[in-house]
Amino acid sequence: MKNIYKIQLIILLCLALSSCSVIGVLQSHKEVKGDYITELVPIDKDPVYDMSINVIQGIASFENGWFTSQTSKSRFLLINYLNEKGESVFHKRLLINSHGQDLSLEQVSENKLYLYTTAGHFDEENVSYMVRIVVDLPEKINGKRDMSKLQINLDEKYPLNLTNCTPTLSEDKKHFAIRSANSIIVATKEDVLKNDLSNATKFNLDASQLIGKNNEPLWFQGIAMKDGLIYCMTGNNSIGSIKLLYVYNLKGEVVQKHVIDKDKFAMQLKKKLEPEGITFKDGDLYYTIMLKGGTGGNRKFLFKYR
Repeated sequence: MKNIYKIQLIILLCLALSSCSVIGVLQSHKEVKGDYITELVPIDKDPVYDMSINVIQGIASFENGWFTSQTSKSRFLLINYLNEKGESVFHKRLLINSHGQDLSLEQVSENKLYLYTTAGHFDEENVSYMVRIVVDLPEKINGKRDMSKLQINLDEKYPLNLTNCTPTLSEDKKHFAIRSANSIIVATKEDVLKNDLSNATKFNLDASQLIGKNNEPLWFQGIAMKDGLIYCMTGNNSIGSIKLLYVYNLKGEVVQKHVIDKDKFAMQLKKKLEPEGITFKDGDLYYTIMLKGGTGGNRKFLFKYR
C-alpha cells in the first residue's frame, strides 16, 4: 500500500506543478511547468531532535547529486549530500547559528568545494552574515567518488552587516546576489569576499512579489543568478496562497513574472505547501517544494522549471 500511495502522490505532484501559470503582461513571459525530479530525503541522526524533517532551506547541485541545507531555529546547520534518487549518502551538523537559507557552490579544485550560505540571526532587527564551508572530496576511483567519505568544515565568515542576508553565487561564479530584507545587492565575488559593497548594485524587490492576493505576506524563499538576471522566489506555507518567481535585471526591472497557484492544483492537501530554495544546474532552474497533507511529516520534492 505504501508503494501505491507513493505512486499516486507522484502523479498528483506532476499534475499539480504542470498547472503553473504566468501572470503579468510583459512579452518575455513564458508558461512555467514543473517537471517532477525526485523526492528529497535528507537525514539527521541526532537522538534529541531530527532536523531532517524540517524544510530544505537551500540546495546546490554537484555531479549527479545535491547538497542541501536545513536548520532548527537557526541553532545548527545540517548539510546533506543526496544522490540522484534523493537519498542521503552523507550528512553532518555544523555548530553555527545559521538559518541555512540559500546554498551555492564553487568548485575550486578537483577535490575541493566551497559552499556559501547565510549565518547569524535571521530577522530584521539583527545583522546576519555570509559563511563559507569547505568541502574536501574523496578522489575518484574508476570515475566515481564515494560521497559518504566527504569532509566538511566551517571556513570563513564574512560580516556584510546586512539584515536577513541570503547570498547566492552566480552560475558563472563571478558575482554574488544577496537578498537583504526587501532589497537585492549584486557585487563581484572579489568585493564580497573583501567585505566591500561600496561598488555594489542595489535595488528593491517589486512590492507585488511580497504580498499575496489576500494581502498576506509572502516570505522570501530563494535566490539564484544567471546571465545577469536575478531569480527570486517568494511564498508562504499556506495552501491557498500563491507562490511567485520574479526575474529581475541588474537595473531592478522585473522582466518575467511566474506564479504557482494553489487554486489550480490537482492534489488534496490539508496543511502546508511551501517553496524553498532554487538553483541552476546545467543551465536549468530547479526548485524544491515542501508538502504536508494528513498526519505525516513534511515531505520535500525537487522540480525543474520548463
